[in-house]
Amino acid sequence: MVQKDENALIEGAKKGGEEEFEALVLMYQDICYNISYKYFLNHEDALDATQDAFIKVYKNIKKFRGDSSFKTWLFRIVMNSCKDISRKRKSRIQPESIFKEGEEGEFTLEIEDKALSPLDTVIKGEESGKLMKSLNKLHEDHKEILILRDINDLSYEEIGSILSLNEVTVKSRINRARLKLREVYFEEEGT
Repeated sequence: MVQKDENALIEGAKKGGEEEFEALVLMYQDICYNISYKYFLNHEDALDATQDAFIKVYKNIKKFRGDSSFKTWLFRIVMNSCKDISRKRKSRIQPESIFKEGEEGEFTLEIEDKALSPLDTVIKGEESGKLMKSLNKLHEDHKEILILRDINDLSYEEIGSILSLNEVTVKSRINRARLKLREVYFEEEGT
């Protein structure tokens, strides 16, 4: 029943139906935000990536042919939005001095603390926080495949479709990514 409703919403959105598109957004916004948040560990970046993904979906929904499930197609767009934003942010980062000259003389530049807030740490638990911090240190390919498999519990087939990989490659990359995550996690524990 849900699949039939989803298909009707997709077809309506393809025809320009804003109510149908809004219903699709409401159906998937939480899980898309979740994927983005696990990728960035930052609320603002996760919101940006989620919004960017839905803008891309809105502009391209007529191109959705149904070769894969809508969810798979959408998750591929979300992951690509995360990568795009990550690349843009890295290219804009310029080293700055902590001390600045202003109209009122010299002052110290406030540096944003990107660590989890105490409330988030309590909610997620210390182990989960360390695990997510380790995940965030992984190469993009390792991070995204673990987010899709271990956090969002997608099947090998769905992951293969999202990342344009065969199932054997997906399994192999998941294994390598888990080994690398374990390595990074225990390096963190040692420090």
